Amino acid sequence: MQLRFLVCIPVFDHPATVVEIINGVLKQTTDDILVIDDGSNIEVEELFNHQSNQAETRIHFVRHEKNLGKGAALQTAFRWAIKHGYTHAVTIDADGQHDPAEIKLLVKSAEQNPWSLVIGDRQMKTQHVPPSSVFGKAFSNFWVKYQNENFEGDSQSGFRVYPLFFLQTMSFLSKKYDFEIEVLTRLMWKGVKVKSTPITVKYFPGKLRVTHFNKFKDNLRLTLLNTILVTVSLLRREDSPLKSSIAVALGVFVGCYPVYGLHTVIVALLAFLLRMNFIYLWMGTHISTPPLIPLLIIGSRYASRLYLGHPPHGMFGLSTDWLIGITILAVVCSVTAGLLVYIMKASARKVLKKKKSKVAVKSKEGLGIAFMRLMLKRFGLNTAYFFLYFIVPYYYVFSFRARKSASEYWKIIRPELGFFARQKKILAQLFVFAQVLVDRAYQKNADGLEFEIVEGNGIPAFKEDLATTMSGLVTMQSHLGGWEISMSYFRHRFVKLNKKMVAVMFGEGGAHEHSSMKHPGAHFEVAQFNQQQDTVMKLKKFLDRGDIVGLMSDRPVGRSYELVSFCGQLGLFDSTGIRLANLCEAQVYFIFSFRLGYKKYYVNNIRAPIVSVIYDRLNSEEKVVYILQLYAQLLESYLQKYPEQWFNFFPFWSETLF
Repeated sequence: MQLRFLVCIPVFDHPATVVEIINGVLKQTTDDILVIDDGSNIEVEELFNHQSNQAETRIHFVRHEKNLGKGAALQTAFRWAIKHGYTHAVTIDADGQHDPAEIKLLVKSAEQNPWSLVIGDRQMKTQHVPPSSVFGKAFSNFWVKYQNENFEGDSQSGFRVYPLFFLQTMSFLSKKYDFEIEVLTRLMWKGVKVKSTPITVKYFPGKLRVTHFNKFKDNLRLTLLNTILVTVSLLRREDSPLKSSIAVALGVFVGCYPVYGLHTVIVALLAFLLRMNFIYLWMGTHISTPPLIPLLIIGSRYASRLYLGHPPHGMFGLSTDWLIGITILAVVCSVTAGLLVYIMKASARKVLKKKKSKVAVKSKEGLGIAFMRLMLKRFGLNTAYFFLYFIVPYYYVFSFRARKSASEYWKIIRPELGFFARQKKILAQLFVFAQVLVDRAYQKNADGLEFEIVEGNGIPAFKEDLATTMSGLVTMQSHLGGWEISMSYFRHRFVKLNKKMVAVMFGEGGAHEHSSMKHPGAHFEVAQFNQQQDTVMKLKKFLDRGDIVGLMSDRPVGRSYELVSFCGQLGLFDSTGIRLANLCEAQVYFIFSFRLGYKKYYVNNIRAPIVSVIYDRLNSEEKVVYILQLYAQLLESYLQKYPEQWFNFFPFWSETLF
């Protein structure tokens, strides 16, 4: 993957050092620079232009008219970088603490770990380091490590490289110095790894050091933020079956004692001290809910009598006899609850591991699909459409992941929509998706082509290449509209050319099925690959024999991908098709197909400009990004016209499949 770095310098009233830092960055790197002037009294752009001898095209300036805080400045930088197609943001402070020459160290680490957050770990054994800074680093690291057990590094360092892909759909509470703690913690919660790189640090002596850190206000913000993050980390902790069962058992043990009103306080303290999941502890204490209290009293009385040989003396919970009975009952109940939770969680974990597989597994036909097939066979297309009015709302309500992914999509493609308008669009999108699935099943059972196809302007060139070229062709498809209907169209229209269509799927053998496969002599084949295989080399044999190789490019699951600008964000697209075409010197076509209405589809094949002058001037990797960017732009143009027909129900702008 090609990485595009932008060096970001947030500035607020550092006139003595900021120009030196900018010049140092210019000298040490060839990357573009963005200076975010966070309301400085002396405008940084004017200051730089006044002291600089010549204009520098690599520098960009963005100014906040008033001071909003370092966190707000960094968020402005991230939005600007994403909008302009950069993949990573290198942040360096303007106060002179960091050496611009060490940008290369962080960039090298980012190149080796492109999906990680890289942090410069300040080595504090140097001159003029104030004790408060040493303590602040250690204290901050303690809290971040508490919230994320695997953290090692410098949580307060502002010298970082951010992978922008994961930031583009996130919103933050913090706007000041506390932002760097929040973004660090929440990125780790998303599964982003942190890589630390040792760096030097320079502290100016005494009054020469300029800092805008307010010891009271900013420490208060950090305290409140850490309180929130600690609470959330306890709530979201996904412990192993053993840890979960111990937490529930301990909660049950506490809940058996008649300290009513204090159970939650006690387990909250235990969760903090023992780093246990608060939810599991808290749930365990519910053994003392009012309907169960009489049973606890009876059980404690029986346990005390069994152990002592006589009924307990005194009042419940207020005598040694009762405490003995309560303790025995608490041990029995906690061990029993712990064992039950362990068995259930261990079983559920096995199921979830299967569901979270990176590649597709062979699926079984459910009752709903079988029912729709029956409706199609017995009563036809319109009857099947009718039942979608019942099926789609059910799917909308109970398919949380699809609804969440669709919501992310609509927030990006139509940011002006409110919540209810967005839900309406999601329902419409799901309904069109269901119609396309019904159309696919209908075509599968037909001998001929059952749908009217409106051909786009690129179809004649595609036909010409099919008829004249001896080598194979590469087609890049997407989850737009009815791509399988377009495959049926090609099968019926071009079967006489004696070219086989090969659909590349990632997953286990038999996991995917296409509507053309059931027909004898369909000239269709599905090639199954997993992520570990050398896909490009294995597909080369199909092109060498003159076949058409089709790949989905809008959801990469292999190891060949690029980040390009898409709908104002960074989109992750599979580059396997382009790399395959480069290797085999084959022509690339972008295929777009969508539903126009009842039994009517649009299909267009657009030839990639492989022989263009611009393309020829690029190196091999730049060619891949250039062509992939063209593909993304075309896909975006179709989404603007038919936004309900992108069926990529996956968090496309915030998650990866690898």
